[in-house]
Amino acid sequence: MVPLPTPDTSSMATTSMARQERRWESRRALIVQAAIDVFAEMGLEGATLEAVGERVGLTKASLYYYVKSKEELLGHVVEHVVRAQERATADLTHEGMTPEERLRVFCLGHLRSLFGDPAGRIAAESLAAYPPGVPNVLPGERLTVETLEYVQRALEQGGSLRGASDRRLRTVRVVAE
Repeated sequence: MVPLPTPDTSSMATTSMARQERRWESRRALIVQAAIDVFAEMGLEGATLEAVGERVGLTKASLYYYVKSKEELLGHVVEHVVRAQERATADLTHEGMTPEERLRVFCLGHLRSLFGDPAGRIAAESLAAYPPGVPNVLPGERLTVETLEYVQRALEQGGSLRGASDRRLRTVRVVAE
């Protein structure tokens, strides 16, 4: 008789933890996106964790798993907006720009960061990074930061994008909400 190999439970646990971490980060990104909308609509004083929770299908109690308070959530919103601003501006800057050109780029980057972030929105087109070519997002699904970053990494590593109207992922068609 040949003994059966014993499964490596440590690698299975690590994989499971990594998957759980990705799920947590994805949900947190959706919460931050919902909070951006709630703060924009209701203002700082009027915004509540209940209103944010409603947008993502969570109770206020469940929301506390992801954030401790409205103030902490506001901090995540500000961090998200600043990162989006930095990304939008970095794509447009180069050495030797005049102060006036830098100011124009900053304003354009700010507008892009306000209106150009598809994370948390509903896709109106499919996105399939190739390889492997399996759809990462189908029309009607909510776009996540993780999915968009995965597709972007695939493009940066020489892959291609199928299904999207913009094959370089500079823009993504979303459903008007």
